[in-house]
Amino acid sequence: EQLRVLSYVYVLPMREPFSVAKQAGTLGGLSQGRFVLGTGAGWLTEEIDLLGFDPRTRGRRFDEMLAIIRGFWEQGTFEFQGEYFAFGPTGMEPRPSHPVPIWVGGASRAALRRAAGQDGWVGMDYPLEDAWRLRDELAAERRRAADEGTARTGPFEVLLIPQAVPSAALHDDLAARGVTSMVAVAWARGTATF
Repeated sequence: EQLRVLSYVYVLPMREPFSVAKQAGTLGGLSQGRFVLGTGAGWLTEEIDLLGFDPRTRGRRFDEMLAIIRGFWEQGTFEFQGEYFAFGPTGMEPRPSHPVPIWVGGASRAALRRAAGQDGWVGMDYPLEDAWRLRDELAAERRRAADEGTARTGPFEVLLIPQAVPSAALHDDLAARGVTSMVAVAWARGTATF
């Protein structure tokens, strides 16, 4: 009843937005609001190309896909005119019965900008000094999004996978710096891979 499930991370630009909106929305409804769509632009360009999408346009397509997915979830019937996707009034029913948060992963300025306009950021496997720098850049992007009116209302989550040995002191420090959740690897670094 309390477990949340996060897709970590679902490479959105290797897909099209219609099935993603339907599948993630269905998971959100079935889980009674405990599913989080963790997304990213992807770094392995070969896998994006293999599925028939141009990896060079993944960022701009990602932005359009986020707008389309939100449009279906929030409006049901939605239309869109963009550079990569264009369609007239199209419906998706049933819509999610609970809001589906979208968290965006990545360390680039574009990734942080995307995250600032969504519900959270996924910080993947960074040394602490890099994590704090990225957290500060994310805070600046969130202020910009708020000033521009593109920030979402509601809680903003920061998930971090720090390159640090877990300890109570580390967890307290992470919480004090605005990290809302973390992933702690259960084995020593270098002994296994995901």
